[in-house]
Amino acid sequence: MDSDLVRWIILLVTAPWWWRLGRLLWHDFNMALIEEGGLLGSPPPPSKLEEIRRQRAAEPDLLVSEPWARAEDRHKPRMRTPNPIRPGRAGARPGGRTPGGPKFR
Repeated sequence: MDSDLVRWIILLVTAPWWWRLGRLLWHDFNMALIEEGGLLGSPPPPSKLEEIRRQRAAEPDLLVSEPWARAEDRHKPRMRTPNPIRPGRAGARPGGRTPGGPKFR
């Protein structure tokens, strides 16, 4: 079978998916650049520009940054981990050695 024929068949069979995606991207890019005239258009006249800005003000803002966790939502631990035993402090072993420390003098 000819490889060009297979490519065209794959292109036509997958067209419903990539055509929708391409159309969606085209619409989004045009709406993002509508105040400048879109992707391929010329800048709109001032009256049309005011209408575009009024429409944008009525739409909700889609890019909203919200923190995942607020400072007041964080729980503090009830108990802290105990300090490691150090020589010269209460609870130290005689001879100044700590558990797991060096065993020479």
